[in-house]
Amino acid sequence: YRYGEVTITNGVAITFADVSQVRYTQMGMIAAYSQLRTSVNNALEMLDTHPFKDKVNVLILDDNESYLELLSSKLTEINSFEVNVLSATTIKEAFVHIDKHTINVCISDYYLQHESAIEFIDSIQNMGLNLPVIVITGDANDELTPLLLAHGAMDLIEKDDLSPALLARSIRYTIRRNEIDSQLNKLIHGNE
Repeated sequence: YRYGEVTITNGVAITFADVSQVRYTQMGMIAAYSQLRTSVNNALEMLDTHPFKDKVNVLILDDNESYLELLSSKLTEINSFEVNVLSATTIKEAFVHIDKHTINVCISDYYLQHESAIEFIDSIQNMGLNLPVIVITGDANDELTPLLLAHGAMDLIEKDDLSPALLARSIRYTIRRNEIDSQLNKLIHGNE
């Protein structure tokens, strides 16, 4: 808009209608993600009947060592496949494990001391690594899910919901979706 002849001021006017439209769009994306996730998980449930052949290497990242122990304990209770658990309290420490071991999936707390799961995911992608990440948090909200998905997280789980069965399902779906994405990328970029 322009305001006055004597003093010219340029700017952008944002109305409540604009804000409402963005909010409704965001709500629609959250609903669409939820439906898509359910559809993909249902398809994987029907198609994925074979177990993992090898142990699944799971890297857990949390700055709270007592929570690392609790999560590690829940992971070792999984009985549908074998799990080898590696743990880290910082992103730097996580990358030491990533450099030394073949990691199948990472589980990262959203809030880390002076860091976040988003920085971890971004670092993985910046290094060109194909490593799926599941994010866990104690205070999930509607804004966090699309933000994490935009950065490449494969799943978001609330800490209060964690159980060996839920972790097993999330790990299995995350690894399978990552395999499907990798195959699609090879098909798409194979001719380049």
